[in-house]
Amino acid sequence: MIQTDKDHKPDSHFGMLDCAGHVCDPPVPPQDPAPQHSLHSRSPQAHRFLLLRNCAVVSAAVLFGMSLFFVTVGQDLSFRLKAIAYFIGAAAYGCEYLMLTDFRRHKPPHREMLMSNVFGIMYIIMGISYFIH
Repeated sequence: MIQTDKDHKPDSHFGMLDCAGHVCDPPVPPQDPAPQHSLHSRSPQAHRFLLLRNCAVVSAAVLFGMSLFFVTVGQDLSFRLKAIAYFIGAAAYGCEYLMLTDFRRHKPPHREMLMSNVFGIMYIIMGISYFIH
């Protein structure tokens, strides 16, 4: 059967036979939505920690940027700003750790947690070193 433009309907091709003689039905959407990862939980606690982490990341970045401008004024002030930024960055990694472990209800493998564990501790050490420098 030849179809013309006036006979064309958007779903008309789904009732037709394909080359193998099978009826082509419209595609069926999946019934179940994709499962949500623990990072996307909808609890108010998760939203609070996500907001806290994002605020900590932005404030640490701002403090690091400010420390670059205060190098010429006073190196002591620059080091203090960097130390505070590292401590805030460590807090951000702490929030990330809690979110990745679903507030310690889930235990991911060590290789997935390596960055948040090592960098959180390293940021604390860097903050201490800038305070005593």
